[in-house]
Amino acid sequence: MQTSRQPGMPFYSSSVPESIRRAPPTPSLLLRLPLRLWIRILLLLDYKTLMNVRRVCKRLKTALKASAFDLLLFRLPPPLPLRKIRTYQLHPMLQAVDCATVTHDKARIRTSGGGYLNGYRYPASNEFASSPACVRMVVYLNEARVGIIENERGVTVKEVLLACSRYWRKPVSSNLAAKTRREQCLPQRGKRSHVTKIVTLGKYCKFEGWKEPSGMSDGTVFLASHWFGSWGD
Repeated sequence: MQTSRQPGMPFYSSSVPESIRRAPPTPSLLLRLPLRLWIRILLLLDYKTLMNVRRVCKRLKTALKASAFDLLLFRLPPPLPLRKIRTYQLHPMLQAVDCATVTHDKARIRTSGGGYLNGYRYPASNEFASSPACVRMVVYLNEARVGIIENERGVTVKEVLLACSRYWRKPVSSNLAAKTRREQCLPQRGKRSHVTKIVTLGKYCKFEGWKEPSGMSDGTVFLASHWFGSWGD
């Protein structure tokens, strides 16, 4: 015999005592630990894991707001006075985004299921590109200089992605455009702007990630990509 239930209400078996059904949930013993102890434990985790932990409960989300996590969560502003720092951490989103196909409104992140996410839609794109943050970042892609990004409050992930987008979409010389059309069997007619820097790479446009950033003087960071791979490999 089935027990009737109201729409939207959870189903309970009639054999479950009323006292148990109405009992409030008991907090996990782990969540009862002192906040200072939780902070010590969480400091052992990396950025991605902390992002997942933040969704567990309000208490852990609150714990991660402590300044102790500013370095791990890319919230630490440029140290003052500005000085050379040898070791910087690069934001994980910059490694995840395909920086060869990035545009001003799409930053593709491949998912395990074969689909894509748009990095611009996530708050992480507004976080600092490095930890600690830098006021100036010199960016290279495939050993070609993309440019210098400057922000006295700290260079962000989005600023790096937009700089890469602008670089790849730049038109090339008429000679290089003609050569690219011949080699890739592209239409020989059309405006020069149709052949951009990214198009000239052909199948050798597989982004292979960034090298470890290195610190330069006065809060400047040097960031260079690994050499691009081939989609035909």
